[in-house]
Amino acid sequence: MKNLIRPSIVMLFVLASVLVAVARPVRATNSSTEEFISFLEDAWVNAIVHKDFNVLNHVVADDFAGISPNGYPYTKAEAISDLQSGSYVVRRMALDHVKVRVFGDVAMVTCDQNETSKFGDQDSSGRYAFTDVWVNRNGSWQPFPRKAHL
Repeated sequence: MKNLIRPSIVMLFVLASVLVAVARPVRATNSSTEEFISFLEDAWVNAIVHKDFNVLNHVVADDFAGISPNGYPYTKAEAISDLQSGSYVVRRMALDHVKVRVFGDVAMVTCDQNETSKFGDQDSSGRYAFTDVWVNRNGSWQPFPRKAHL
C-alpha cells in the first residue's frame, strides 16, 4: 500500500500542473475514467475556493446550467461573475463520499460538499448533496450539475 501512495501523489501533482498549463485537462494514461472525473471534481472545487478562473473556464462547459441551493438557475457566466465580483465568497469547500459511475460518454457523480461561504450579505455555508452529470464531448469531460441543500 505504501508503494502506491507516493506514485499516486506524484500523478496528482503532475495532473494538476498539466491542468493549469494547457487549454483542457489531460488524463494520465494509467488513470481510470472514474479517477479522472473525481480529479476534475476536486479541480473544480479548488478553482472556486482559489478563484482560479482559468481552470473554471476550462473545466465547466459554456452551456453549463446549475441550480442554487434556493432553487434558482444560474449559468457558467453568472457563477464566474459572482466569484469575480465578490458576491459569492467561499472560504472553505470540501467534497465527501464521492462516487463516480461511468456509462460510455456519460458519467454520474454523487457526493456531499461542506462549505463555508457567503452570497451577498447572507451566510450560504452548509452541507450540500450533489448529483453531477459529466458528458464527454470530443474527448473533453464537462459537468452539467444540480445542487441541493441538506
